Amino acid sequence: MKLQVWGPLIPVAQYVRMSTDDQRYSPDNQSAANEAYAAAHGMVITRTYFDEGKSGLTFDGRGGLNQLIKDALNGEVDFKAILVLDVSRWGRFQDPDESAYYEYSCKRAGIAVHYCAEPFENDGGPLGAVAKWLKRSMAGEFSRDLSAKTFAGQARMVRLGFRLGGNPGYACRRLVVDQNGNRKFLLKPGEQKGIRTDRIVLVPGPAREVETVRWIFATFVKKRKSEFQIASILNQRGLLNDYGRPWNRHAIQFILRNEKYVGNNVWNRESFKLQKVRVRNRPETWLRSDGAFTPIVDRVLFDAAQSIFIDRLVHPIVGRGRIYSDMDMLRALRRLLRRKGYLTKKLIDKSGSIQSASAYTGRFGSLSQAYRLIRYSPQRTRRRVRPNKRPRLSDAEMLEKLRSLLVERGYLDRTLIDETISMPAHTTYVIRFGGLKRAYEQIGYMPDLYKKRSSRPRDLSSDEMLNALRRLLQEKGSLSQETVGDDKTVPAYYQYRKRFGGLGRAYRIIGYVPKH
Repeated sequence: MKLQVWGPLIPVAQYVRMSTDDQRYSPDNQSAANEAYAAAHGMVITRTYFDEGKSGLTFDGRGGLNQLIKDALNGEVDFKAILVLDVSRWGRFQDPDESAYYEYSCKRAGIAVHYCAEPFENDGGPLGAVAKWLKRSMAGEFSRDLSAKTFAGQARMVRLGFRLGGNPGYACRRLVVDQNGNRKFLLKPGEQKGIRTDRIVLVPGPAREVETVRWIFATFVKKRKSEFQIASILNQRGLLNDYGRPWNRHAIQFILRNEKYVGNNVWNRESFKLQKVRVRNRPETWLRSDGAFTPIVDRVLFDAAQSIFIDRLVHPIVGRGRIYSDMDMLRALRRLLRRKGYLTKKLIDKSGSIQSASAYTGRFGSLSQAYRLIRYSPQRTRRRVRPNKRPRLSDAEMLEKLRSLLVERGYLDRTLIDETISMPAHTTYVIRFGGLKRAYEQIGYMPDLYKKRSSRPRDLSSDEMLNALRRLLQEKGSLSQETVGDDKTVPAYYQYRKRFGGLGRAYRIIGYVPKH
């Protein structure tokens, strides 16, 4: 598309994307090429959209391109065209039509896309259209080819016994070794190796964590404790998992099923190739290297734990000294539904009266199938019993809501906050600010000054509260917040606000008009 000159120079924007450290595609080199193209075509770059460290496989997650398309479609832009180094910088979409769609969206908004380093003119002609389609297909094929080569390289590293991935897990640490296998140093959480030829292996972590893992296996196999019971015991002891959080049954089960604790290196349990769909791979497609790491748990004990999991799927569920039939499990699920009014995976796992959610999945194929057998529809029931959703606000907005409520009611407590649907629950303030008191302090409210004292009268009727106010008026001759607050023979002033909506309303009921 040929552009008409707009003033002395045509204002344009540039899109720069860099996904790797390839010097050819560095932001400086892309910008330099775009600026040279602009100078040769009577243009001036007025805005830059930038995506750093972003893959071109998808549109999601690329904030720069997202904003560019949004601005172009809104029409609130000061540029007439977009400069991109080449087709691959625009994207390596696996479907060439997706790349064409985003470019056409800009073109339809009156903004052309120029590929500065491509040998063809993007003017809508037949030769340019064919060349552009080939380039888009080649860009997508490059990613597919690179993905295959990367997977082959990773598979080779796994078979050699080296660790791929980030978090090593509880009771394990990542050890950096050189290409000859010589030990170098341990990596801390979040750290990465600095030399490409270095490799990572797993080694046992602190002795206390190692002993905890061995205790988990022994308790599960020999004492037949469930994952939920084991997690409860660890939490009672004050132990945290590798993320610094309390234990739950899923974290326990992850340890019990993970082969790294017997020294095996297993990889490719899940795939997320070309950032499309994350899939769970079948065990026969897993890549493994047995005996790659120093084992933490004895193999016999580990195999015994796996036998328990297999028995749960193949044989009737055994628990609490009896065998549970399908009807028993469904009856227990109905009882829980009647008691709680709804069912969720988390609720089932926390209930000590029925089997775990995974047991229902193993027996009936899925929780949804078990729900259908007891004629429970989670969507309709949840919508009926679930309380109204509260707003999601920023810290500043939450504090402003708190100030408004204080001004309106004259006091604050967690019951009042929870009753106000237009603001977050008091637990949200506790999580966000570390406690209600800290949130109060940030708005200048000092609740300690207004706590009920044991010497003040409590649990009075409305008439008794008004009579106490009348007696105080006769004694003092006038009433104010300070007068009520200083006298311990009457309820605190905020109790009048809570009961009557404000001291002023209580004054009017007893016929008192304060002098200003």
